[in-house]
Formats: sequence, structure tokens, C-alpha cells
Amino acid sequence: MNMGDVVRLKGCTLKGRSLETSCGCSALDALLGGGLPVSTFCVVDELKSRAYSDSLARYFIAEGLYSGHDVLVVDPVGEDKLWRGIPTKIEGQATSNPSEAPPLPSKMSNAHDDLRIAFRYAAKPQMNSSIGDKNRYDLGKPLADSEFTSQRLKYDGVYSYESLYQSIANLCKSERHSKARGPSKNLLRIVIGHLGSPFWADSANFSTFLVRLRPLLRNAHVVVFATAASDTMYEQLSDELFATADLYIQLLAISDEEQKKLSSLDKYHGYLRILRLPRLSSVGTHNPPADLVFTQKRNSFDVSILHLPPALGDEPQNAKAPCSVDF
Repeated sequence: MNMGDVVRLKGCTLKGRSLETSCGCSALDALLGGGLPVSTFCVVDELKSRAYSDSLARYFIAEGLYSGHDVLVVDPVGEDKLWRGIPTKIEGQATSNPSEAPPLPSKMSNAHDDLRIAFRYAAKPQMNSSIGDKNRYDLGKPLADSEFTSQRLKYDGVYSYESLYQSIANLCKSERHSKARGPSKNLLRIVIGHLGSPFWADSANFSTFLVRLRPLLRNAHVVVFATAASDTMYEQLSDELFATADLYIQLLAISDEEQKKLSSLDKYHGYLRILRLPRLSSVGTHNPPADLVFTQKRNSFDVSILHLPPALGDEPQNAKAPCSVDF
């Protein structure tokens, strides 16, 4: 990789000796330690539902359009659904300060214990379980079809893995997106919907497509974002998809029965599990928290920590250590 070519890519930042780009969702960027490394194959596996992975895909597309990247969307069910819901960018958004102390409650009990507990935590910073800053894009305000038309690449092939691979190969080997030295370079974002589903014409070539795709991405300025549903795939195919992906995220919807048993899950729609992190530039990867849940709102896709760690440092300084007894 040529360092001069890396720096010239717009919408990307240089971290160490590798390029990173935002996935559009601030919470996911924070969980990944900054963003998606270039040449990454990202898979979002949605279980027990089909309503949430499209939001992350739309964030990914919106970030690419506003950053000046080329975007290709391929979905055998139809690309129009994703293109119609691309969120618009929120301008002039103020960031919140989680370190600010919460205000005192308006009504306080006269009991001595209640007063002692209230004043004990009054000066402590408010614990915020949400991940990342506020989202930069509004899912409730779709982008007009007439905007960024030059960056929206059109897929003209049939919906087969062989045709898709040839289209991706032609783009990755082009002078605009290859890692070969050249005057004008740009990042290519590819969104593949319903990967591994029976909607593809040549489902038998799924394994071959995965094996050929990964080395192709390593030699190009490209990021592939794919949505899948492993619960509808054969176990062997789902295992191959997991082994091939650089980043593997699983969205598991919370059932109504589970919400009835645990009242703390009422405001969440599902669990978010990061099963694999990219290791393109380093063996030691970022370690995000494990207990993650997500909420799909009209304007945003929010990620939070389900179980916060216990607050430490509340013990009195003059606490006596346990006595040691010698026999």
C-alpha cells in the first residue's frame, strides 16, 4: 500500500498504517474503535426478524454519499427499497456532555437514610448506557432520489453470484478503485442484500463466491456491507459465511415472551452481538462491551449497554482491612 495514495482518499482517516472509514452509525463506529477498515467484508446477520439490518445498511450508504464515495447496491429482492430510505444528514447538531452531574430530585424523603443516599450520588457523574455520540443521520427524513446521482452506481447484471462477482471484480480492478498507484482514487462501498438467500439464481455457487471475494477486496479501496439471515441457511453455508467475514455482527430480536419475563427489556428491540472483529492491520483488536442491545426508533438506530458494571470507589477510605490470624 502506498502511503501517498492512502492519504488522498476522501472520507477516510489513517489509523496506524491502514485506512478506516465510518459506517454511518456512530454507535457502531464506537464499538469498532473508530470505523471500518478499508478492504473489509462486513456481514450483519439478522435472526428472528427482517426489520433492523436495513437501517444499518442505509447508514452505510448515507455515509458514502455524503463523503463522496461511489456506492453500489445489489439486492435480489430489489434495490429500490434501500435507495428510497437513505437518511439525510443532520446539520448543526449539538453534542451532549455525559460528564455533567444530574440535577437534584425535586421531591426528597425526610428519612435520614434516603437523604444520605441522595447526597451520596448527587455529585457523581450520570451513568449513560448509550454507545457513541448522537447519530449524524435522520432515518425519518429520506434523501431525495435526485441527489448524489453521479455516485449511485447501477447494477445491470442478473442476480447470480457469478454475475455479481464479475461486476465487483471489474470495479475493484479499475483505476479508480484499485490500490495501484494512480492520480485519482476513491472508495467504493458495496451493499449486498439477502446474501445466502434462495433468491439468487445460482445458490450452488455461494461458497465459491465467498472464497473468491475476500482476496479481491484486499487489493482495492472497497468496503462490502452484506445483510444475511443465517437461521434460513444451511449450517455449512452459514459457517462458511462466518469464517469468510472480517466483521460479523448478529442482530437477535427480543421475543414478546422474553419481554414479559424481564421488564428491563421493554424499551429494547433486540440484542447486538459482535462475533468477529476485523484483523487487517493488527492482531490485537479493539475489545467492545459484550452485553449490547439496540433500539429501532423512527429517526435513529441506537445501541446501549444492557448491564452496566457496578460503581466502584464507594468504600470509605478509613475502612479496616480484614484481620489476619496466625495459628
